[in-house]
Amino acid sequence: EDSELVEAWKPGFDGVAARFAARSPVHYLDSSGFSHSEFRLDPEAVIVQTDRQDGEEGSASAAAPSSSAPYHSKSAGRCVASAKGSRVPSLMELALRSAYKSSDLNELPDYIPDSLGHLQALLERAADQREVGGLTCSVCRKPFVAPTTQWLEWWQVCLVESRQKEDGYAVRARPWTDLDEENDGAVPFLRRGCSWKCGPAHVKEGQWTI
Repeated sequence: EDSELVEAWKPGFDGVAARFAARSPVHYLDSSGFSHSEFRLDPEAVIVQTDRQDGEEGSASAAAPSSSAPYHSKSAGRCVASAKGSRVPSLMELALRSAYKSSDLNELPDYIPDSLGHLQALLERAADQREVGGLTCSVCRKPFVAPTTQWLEWWQVCLVESRQKEDGYAVRARPWTDLDEENDGAVPFLRRGCSWKCGPAHVKEGQWTI
């Protein structure tokens, strides 16, 4: 098996590990749901663009792919200079968090005029999120309502077994999915961040996580 996994695995224990396969560009949004990047993550899409991580150096959180870099959105009336951003919640996010805590959250959209349909949609989404337990940032692990970054990652999930042999322990990784399937059986995971600073970490293709 991969020497990285063998060295990191605790001898004599079974468990689950995952090997990184690919990642989509980052879709940048604001708290109102307006997009600020050329790349848009479409939940209905069958084929999603990916970024190759081979040979990259440094931290991926420091720079997003050029195809998904934030830009000035005239339609949204907002100007964004760079992907550095801030982890300070926007006024919209703070308002949504306040509404999220209300016992009348499900009724709040009915009090919003039809001319503010986007706000009605945000409140309805907040109510749906609360029904399923809410959202947590994939990077800083803080709870939030409106994601401002989102991307897909593909990981090959494996059951790892460690068995004692005469000369030590042998580590074996068995994929949960069929390697003959599309993307070698890699499973897509949707990641969401609460700010533009909460983007994907640098991970090399083939790197293991335990």
